[in-house]
Amino acid sequence: MTLPVAPELFDVLSQYARDIQQGKVRSTPALGATSPALTFCENFYAQFFQNRLGQPIEHINLESKKTAVRLRLEIKEKNGPVVVIHLITWYENLCDIYPSVLALGYGIGTKAVSSIFTTII
Repeated sequence: MTLPVAPELFDVLSQYARDIQQGKVRSTPALGATSPALTFCENFYAQFFQNRLGQPIEHINLESKKTAVRLRLEIKEKNGPVVVIHLITWYENLCDIYPSVLALGYGIGTKAVSSIFTTII
């Protein structure tokens, strides 16, 4: 049985949280595109969509969001698991803010965008 998401992926996020607690991570605009939190989100959703929903996604963009919406509506119509519906909804939100998160890596994002992204993870 293939797990929806490899447990080792959570190690990336756990280490990042420890690094933040220890003061090893500084919030800078350049952190956005290379953040371990963003790496976690990208890989989490790639694995989740492939292994749990049987629908691979390769990018976080408008086309992937359309696929996610279609899947969410299908699952909701079949009274599928609420947790799956919530995860898909959060992915849709990530698709909405992803360009702004990447902009943080180029120094043109804002702290407001950073705080929005933090609420997703």
